[in-house]
Amino acid sequence: MNAQRIRVLIVDDHTIVREGIVSLLRNEADIEVAGESGDGRDAIAKVAALRPDVVILDVALPGLNGLEVADQIRRDFRSVRVVMLTMYENEEYLRRAARYGVAGYVLKEAAGRDLVRAIREAHTEQTTLQLPPHLLQGETLDTLTPREREVLQLVAEGHTNKEIADILFVSVKTIETHRLNLMSKLDMHDRTELVKFAIRSGLVSPDA
Repeated sequence: MNAQRIRVLIVDDHTIVREGIVSLLRNEADIEVAGESGDGRDAIAKVAALRPDVVILDVALPGLNGLEVADQIRRDFRSVRVVMLTMYENEEYLRRAARYGVAGYVLKEAAGRDLVRAIREAHTEQTTLQLPPHLLQGETLDTLTPREREVLQLVAEGHTNKEIADILFVSVKTIETHRLNLMSKLDMHDRTELVKFAIRSGLVSPDA
């Protein structure tokens, strides 16, 4: 019965990847694709509207990356489990995924059965990604507020203050204040340093 199936939301900004996952899951009798999204902010809206059991979430999403989406899901939709699906085997990604309560972390080069297993484990066993102690230490973005991380990602993606203000529905002055706070907290002095930090911290991918 459909009510007993695992309802999955697929979030990836590449249509061909989403289509591949849909095709893969179509063969699984206990899994149902509840919806798709290619954008971080839209993904949060879809979670609120669809209330899936599991979200398959790419890291590299425009505007609001997958790790920030996972953090919002953890805070606002505690019953929804997240499985990260990414090209990147990056220590900072793993560290933040664990902090944000992500249930599984699957590389895109893995076999389809690995993703299916991760979905089932996330849903039925309520597992949470576990990391060695040394990966739970070191440089993180924890000193920044969620809004400051959003602004940092948008700056690193090359948006102007006016564009960021329009995306976040705030004033340009507010964005200027956030940028000043970012540089003060991180002890940085220009956009280049902020971009390098964003890449190093896993907030944006190197090819963004």
